[in-house]
Amino acid sequence: MPNSYCPWKETGRSYGGVPPTSLRMRDVVEVAWGSRRPKDRHLPFYADLSQCVSRRVWGSQISTLATSARIFDFRKQRLLKFKEVLVLQGYAPGLINMPRGFPEGHVLQAAGQGMFLPSLSKIMISVFLMEHAPWWN
Repeated sequence: MPNSYCPWKETGRSYGGVPPTSLRMRDVVEVAWGSRRPKDRHLPFYADLSQCVSRRVWGSQISTLATSARIFDFRKQRLLKFKEVLVLQGYAPGLINMPRGFPEGHVLQAAGQGMFLPSLSKIMISVFLMEHAPWWN
């Protein structure tokens, strides 16, 4: 891809939430969007801007959340907000209340250290239902 080719920016789209000083993150947006032919650019489409471009962590599904993950949603033309990241972890959207003044970075850090709740539930249920578990004796 030529350095001057910016398929995302050239149509006047926004880098919502991406720091203006982070040229690397903006480049990841451009490379992710430009990685597909124009006729194959369908939404939803996401990119993890915290990862190296060589890992190709973009597509119609969101990669595994890590503590440093910064997910760009091409449909919304911005980074996902902390409540949206918590919903990805399995929390109910209407039940997320954060104290005022609580830094968003702390929430994102905690979400990256968490475990996807439905997966955790499957593990706990399978352990509970083990045929030879001590609580069945």
